[in-house]
Amino acid sequence: MRNAALLVLASVVGLAIASSAFAQTGSFEPRYHRSRVIVWFKPGAVTLAVGKTSATLANSESFSPAARSVLSAVGAVNVRMLTPTATAANLVSEAPGSLPETAQLDMQVVELPDTNVTSALATLNGDPSVVVAEPDWEKHACLVPTDSRFAQQWWLKNTGQFGGVAGFDINATQAWDVTTGADPVDVVVIDTGVDGGHPDLIGRVYAGPNYVFPGSPPNDDDNYSSHGTSVSGIIAAQGNGGGDVVGVDWNARIVAAKALDGPSGSGSTSDIDAAVDWARVNGYKLINLSLGGPNFLRTEQVVFKNAHLAGVTCCVAMGNENSSQPDYPAGYSPYVIAVGAVDDRQNRWNDHLIWPGRISGVPQSGLYFGSNFGANIRLAAPGGRLIETTRSVDTGSYWPVALATGSTGFGGTSAATPVVTGVAALVKSLAPQLTGEDIAQVLYLTADDFNYVTGHPGFDTEIGYGLVDAEKAVAMVSGQNRIEQGATVSVADVAQQNDIWRSILSWPGIPAENYPCIRHTIRATVTFANAFISPPVVWARRLSSYGAGNENPIYDAVNVPTTDPGYGNPALVPWRPNAWSVSANSAQATFETYVYDLRDVTTATHRYWWPTAPAGVSFAYTAIGPVSLLGVPHGTSVVDEVRLSARPNPAGHGLTTLTLSVPKRDAVSLELLDVSGRLVRTIFSGTLSSGIHRYAWDLRGDDGQPVPAGLYFARCSTSRRGAAVSRVAVVR
Repeated sequence: MRNAALLVLASVVGLAIASSAFAQTGSFEPRYHRSRVIVWFKPGAVTLAVGKTSATLANSESFSPAARSVLSAVGAVNVRMLTPTATAANLVSEAPGSLPETAQLDMQVVELPDTNVTSALATLNGDPSVVVAEPDWEKHACLVPTDSRFAQQWWLKNTGQFGGVAGFDINATQAWDVTTGADPVDVVVIDTGVDGGHPDLIGRVYAGPNYVFPGSPPNDDDNYSSHGTSVSGIIAAQGNGGGDVVGVDWNARIVAAKALDGPSGSGSTSDIDAAVDWARVNGYKLINLSLGGPNFLRTEQVVFKNAHLAGVTCCVAMGNENSSQPDYPAGYSPYVIAVGAVDDRQNRWNDHLIWPGRISGVPQSGLYFGSNFGANIRLAAPGGRLIETTRSVDTGSYWPVALATGSTGFGGTSAATPVVTGVAALVKSLAPQLTGEDIAQVLYLTADDFNYVTGHPGFDTEIGYGLVDAEKAVAMVSGQNRIEQGATVSVADVAQQNDIWRSILSWPGIPAENYPCIRHTIRATVTFANAFISPPVVWARRLSSYGAGNENPIYDAVNVPTTDPGYGNPALVPWRPNAWSVSANSAQATFETYVYDLRDVTTATHRYWWPTAPAGVSFAYTAIGPVSLLGVPHGTSVVDEVRLSARPNPAGHGLTTLTLSVPKRDAVSLELLDVSGRLVRTIFSGTLSSGIHRYAWDLRGDDGQPVPAGLYFARCSTSRRGAAVSRVAVVR
């Protein structure tokens, strides 16, 4: 399913995309590729042969007459699929909406001569075979070089060591008491590439595609900031060994997808979108994008929507322009988790606060860096004042923590985003059944709302739901808590309201016009399978439920206040756990949505149901809450027991590896027994921290002699979490 090979990088690629490939629209304005555009054709306009992802105009069978005519008019040299990994079979289906996901198959990158993109866009957008034609905008890494040096990772544990607010961090050390990464989670890092030979990451970096230099390994060729490697270190630098820093998830595996050119720190939208879709198609569920640009693209929005529909969590940098204007892809909420940056002083990162009037000691006029903010932000994470992280092995050094008086460092929203990605990986490692949508809910509900905006508790446009909190996020999916996922089996039409008008602009099978209508309130109640001992946190899963909303069907739980502007009204959770009651008791939850009986303007008789008839409403839900650990079956529980496996098995070449997954710090013994229960070998006895631990057994007993061929039992015993047993067959 997954298409990545272990990446060991021997050299840094020395080539670069020439900066002249991108045309600048004006001084200090964004740039677009000057010889290609992204075109969303209407169905049937471009039909590539099976197995083909590109065509020239000489392939007449690939183009309708209208498409061939307009492509000839703009001098098209080549046409290739925007996301060649997408097929009708692997795109996830959902209830129909105004952005049908199969439209992604009709999106093409059109290669042009080095000519006037503006005139080509005008011609394409005026043609009836085209939905929209858009520039291939340049995007860039969100690194801001700021200053000075610190020697510790304050974002993991802030003691006030650098004048900041003690305790203002992501509570990583408390989370590590539960797990440092139970089962390894694959994280796709779309960036400048990754240095697979760095001691913090060695053995845990896998090669994905390279869109900058196709066919080459996705090496990190950013000789200045090692952007992709630095981001990867924040996510997954190995703890208790390896290099000199530690990441959020010690066991995560990095899958490098190179879409940014290292020397310039930039890349094209089409390459980034292709990388996102490659990750979706290959089954990866967690992506980090520490990059962005100021341009909204309908084509790109569909790519991120389809990743979201496939259960992918995309953590995206808000950008560093200190602006309320969204960068993209961060602006594609709710399909992404948009991450802003805070400093160690409990502020949104903003150079006005620490650097009034000066950048790197040079007086400036109106030029400041800072974390972007606005309605699309969802979470904040450390990134201001910079953080210490892995740097390319070629430099022989690490990025230091920096103050505002030096000239080097790694920070901004590029650094904040992988902090959130790392916490998402910890959650996913404990609860692999959670979808991307579920993981977002967990992170939002457990965020530290430190009320940057006075008098605005809850969601706000400065920090979203707050500072990501690793301890609370991990706690929500571990310990006594159990995860239940289910769906309603019946719904009730409980109320109707007349004298309502509804404008339908774009909906399959319904003409676009204003309709008088009757609004029907639809409710459903579910009885939990788990015996929760107190009301759980519950949300309806957007992607599996069907009711009325804005662009897509959305819904809400009864009596749940919410302030998330990304979903419209009624709105999807997240909601604050202490501000709502979705269930009358710990046994049930009730959900509510609307459907509309669209009537004829003249006769007032029924014409259509929108978005469905009452019987078509459905709710899927996730509930997380505590259960008694005495005699309660685990069902769909979060694993809170020790786990043990042996590989290879059978073992016959002198060695097998015993792998333990320890959910919390505990006293552990690991032994080998024969079929009679006799102790053969003691492998380990002592205290282990949470996480993955591996021990080699050389197929010898405590007496140093090879054990005979036969069946053996590896037994891991703990003081608090029971025991685990794995059979090991030894062949000679």
